[in-house]
Amino acid sequence: MHLSSFSRPPLLIALQKKLKQAIYFIDENIPIFNENISSINQLFKNLNIPESFSNLTYSDDQKLKEKLKFVEDEIKLSLKNIEKAQNEIEKSHHDQEMIN
Repeated sequence: MHLSSFSRPPLLIALQKKLKQAIYFIDENIPIFNENISSINQLFKNLNIPESFSNLTYSDDQKLKEKLKFVEDEIKLSLKNIEKAQNEIEKSHHDQEMIN
């Protein structure tokens, strides 16, 4: 599916928002969860309960950050292209007025 220059930016912005939310979750919530797991594991140990839980990790966090940078660059490029097209339309409209 080929997107027009005008339909691409809203989708890029939606993607940017979702990427930022995912990165925020990884950067903020997973460490808090892992702190709780560490505390739980320590309490198990202190109580001589033979149990422990693993920390959460997410292996694609760097890929998410790279894609966010890519999407932000694409948004800038799309907006420049829209601005260029708008300037061409305005110039064409101005030229048409001069002819009439």
